[in-house]
Amino acid sequence: MPEGNRHRDTEPSETGEAALDRRFEHLSRQWAAGLAHIVGESRVITDPDELAWASRDALDDYRAFGRPRTAAPVLVVVQPGTAQEVARVLAWASSRRIPVVPRGGGTGVMGATIPVKPAVAIDLSRLDEVRVDRENMRIEAGAGATLARVAQAAEAEGLLFAHDPWSLSIATVGGAISTNGMGYLFGPYGKMGDQVLALEVALADGTVLRTRPTLSGGPGPMLHKLFVGAEGIFGVITRAWLRAWPAPEAKRFASFRFDSFAAGFHAVAALWRAGIVPTVLDMSDTPPEPGDPALATLPADQVQREITELHVAFFGLRETVAALWERAERELAALGGKLLGSGPAENYWEERHSVAEEYERHVQRPRDWRQRSSRFRGFEYLNVELPMSQVLSYRKACLEYLQRYPELRAGETGLWGRPEIFSIVIHDVSGDERGAVAMREASDYLARLAQDLGGTMEAIHGPGAKLEPLLQREWGSAYDVIRAIKLSVDPAGILHAGRWA
Repeated sequence: MPEGNRHRDTEPSETGEAALDRRFEHLSRQWAAGLAHIVGESRVITDPDELAWASRDALDDYRAFGRPRTAAPVLVVVQPGTAQEVARVLAWASSRRIPVVPRGGGTGVMGATIPVKPAVAIDLSRLDEVRVDRENMRIEAGAGATLARVAQAAEAEGLLFAHDPWSLSIATVGGAISTNGMGYLFGPYGKMGDQVLALEVALADGTVLRTRPTLSGGPGPMLHKLFVGAEGIFGVITRAWLRAWPAPEAKRFASFRFDSFAAGFHAVAALWRAGIVPTVLDMSDTPPEPGDPALATLPADQVQREITELHVAFFGLRETVAALWERAERELAALGGKLLGSGPAENYWEERHSVAEEYERHVQRPRDWRQRSSRFRGFEYLNVELPMSQVLSYRKACLEYLQRYPELRAGETGLWGRPEIFSIVIHDVSGDERGAVAMREASDYLARLAQDLGGTMEAIHGPGAKLEPLLQREWGSAYDVIRAIKLSVDPAGILHAGRWA
């Protein structure tokens, strides 16, 4: 191609990019000026590094699979200090049809806070008040309070806050509710949404809605549940009233080894069928090493994995813990469990937050958005829920299906919290584009397979941008109902503009 023609072909693209940058700069200045009238200039942020940080969460580029396809930048970060200020920001944005993305700790691993249109990010970190009502066994917490602060405040009053995820030290109340996250105490206590008694929510039109903090929920629909797991798409959670539980008198930890994953699964299922619910449960196996000749000669689910190890713990009254432990030990031993003592389970419990603490130290605290985008490259994990009767069938199907891809290798498989919650780690052993394509295909296929077996494609986190392409398949006819609710509570479509649309 002649030099002159090549120059003419590239010039429009460069000019278009520069024009877009100028457009974004203009919008940023314009929006910042408007927001300063609501929260004050010092609470409006336009620093480029801060905007880049607010444009993503902890979903790295590899696991995002290119989703959302049209990821857009945050042009302004605003830091309201009250629910009323949040509501005023939303009313201002609605009147101008400016997209808004609520933001908590930024620890989500599914891309729920990634805007698909240039947006204002509402940083809720100033809404961090925590009050414990010991007499009524409940906690009032601002959306920006970290879960660790809530847990510490409850403990100081002799109570237990029962949502304990890996990200306890950095995740926030609003984010955990918006994603309906699952934690280590899921078995007896449920997910984050199960801890919620009531919510204060700022709606897109500027209304501040409060529900009543009651255990029964009162007459009619339990309206606060509408916002649990909705990822801020229906409204911005500003405050929550949460359940508090009696602090445990005693804790008993134990680990068991089984000859196979199937043997361990049957033992765990037997506990549940007997009404024995451990406070903590984690079971995982060790995958075979690459090059193991058994990989070429045996069905994938029959290849011997070195270790299937189960960690359990019981918390509660001394007498209750003693009785549950005595029966659990007997049941697990009868079904092939070899007691390893308490040490491995205690270590597991003590180190449960170590990944988040490392992330906080190296990424969150320095706010290094460059580190965040590539930190976990090269592997994927699925966390699905299945009927108990389908867990082993699903595991077998996963291991067999992954053998189709020379670029991929199945890692550990496991249970978490309950026998229905199954996870699998997948490694990309190619390190190139073929591996990334194979990972996306395999991940989506296995998510759909969980749906087809009567389960759900994601049990621990929200769908975020990562799983949005599969939401219509997940929700079926409810998808149109959810979209109708969205249109009703956010007619201007500003909250996560372009999502669930």
